Amino acid sequence: MEALLHADEETVEGWLRERDLVHECDCGYTIYDPDGVNEAVQAQWGDEHCDEIFDWACNLSNRFGWLFLESSNPECEIYHCQHCAVSEWSLLLDMERVASKAEGQVRAGAAPRDHGDAKTEEPPTPLLVYVDESYETEFPRKPGGCYAYAAVAIPESANAALGDKLKTILTECYRGRLPKEMKHKKIADSRRLLECIGPKVVELLSGIPGCAVFGLFVPRDGYFGETTRGLTAAAYYEGKEPEPEELAQIVSASAVEQAVRHASKELATTLAGCIASYVAGRGCSASVILDPIAAKVDQPLLDALRDVFPGLPIEMPHIRHGDAVVTLPPSSHTERLGDRVRCEVGPPSQECPGLQIADFFAGDIRAFFIETPEMLTDAISSGSLVNKRLLFPQLYKVSRVAPGTMAKMENRAGTSFLPLYRRYLAKGLVSCCTVNGQMRHTNTRSGEVFDLID
Repeated sequence: MEALLHADEETVEGWLRERDLVHECDCGYTIYDPDGVNEAVQAQWGDEHCDEIFDWACNLSNRFGWLFLESSNPECEIYHCQHCAVSEWSLLLDMERVASKAEGQVRAGAAPRDHGDAKTEEPPTPLLVYVDESYETEFPRKPGGCYAYAAVAIPESANAALGDKLKTILTECYRGRLPKEMKHKKIADSRRLLECIGPKVVELLSGIPGCAVFGLFVPRDGYFGETTRGLTAAAYYEGKEPEPEELAQIVSASAVEQAVRHASKELATTLAGCIASYVAGRGCSASVILDPIAAKVDQPLLDALRDVFPGLPIEMPHIRHGDAVVTLPPSSHTERLGDRVRCEVGPPSQECPGLQIADFFAGDIRAFFIETPEMLTDAISSGSLVNKRLLFPQLYKVSRVAPGTMAKMENRAGTSFLPLYRRYLAKGLVSCCTVNGQMRHTNTRSGEVFDLID
């Protein structure tokens, strides 16, 4: 240990390279991750020299540069120093590497993997995705109202046992007669019941390998704010200002009444896009099962989803570049989702355990955002987030949640159980529309926030 701490540069670099801890940036600069080096040294020699190891790892910056972790992609051999992380030249090289990697996987007959989730079985197991919602009646007519959607994806092979597991939970938690179905709204009225059922529903997820939870929350102000931002951004791209009359019309009485009729369909389509992206990334197929409401509501929603699903582009390369995520625009040659995802209306929820579980998470996600309003206000932009890149358009602007907000995602303090099941969130993300209309995905594992470009 002492020899390494005081070794010359050549010896140190050799030790690091043997363990794949140093890399070359596009500019030729040798770079490393201090935390990674610190962990490797401690793994070999333990914590006896902890302070010395930490100082040594940090002082390597006298010899090497620091790796910009956010935009690294080891599988594509992409490593950047802090300067090249925002360089357009490096972005071009990154695009070429990612495209080459994807082409190689296609030629080999393998679907590109999603590195944020566990490996899927071969061949990939088809999924059943149950979707339900939690909302205030007449949303978005009433000020302060909100709407939440949740979806629970499970392998088809796990579906048969779901009913027995749910019945066991209800039997263990209810005193006396069991309810016909599990409804979050009724459970939340009793803190004792909520505290009994919530952990058991999360535990149920732990027994289903390959499951995932999706969540989308939209407040009333955010719903209309998203329309306003879209109109403002469209005017920007046309080189003009939006007309005041157009902006005023967004929240007119007639527009609000139309939104009451169509909001659920629009938000379901947004959530469906997230589900489709996840399914495509796993290289499998899925059936999306919706909670039945009424034929006049269900059929238009089914028609909309069946229209939008087949044409969704998939496997688009997303490249982290500084504080942005960029992508190539879809073309006529871009692979589309096709028939990988099918939609159907399920049986009544009291006959469908999957829909009851989705109902629980819809209510819980709604509770989480109500208890954590800063998720809807942190780092919001009063102006439009517009594309200013000519070569490769930005897809997302990246920022981070505040430390206090991160603590609420990690440690349960309110009624929501999200801190307990965030590891089951698809790609670690929970989605929302901020109070001023920014469509946002928050990574509950890393604290990164991805705001969709208007």
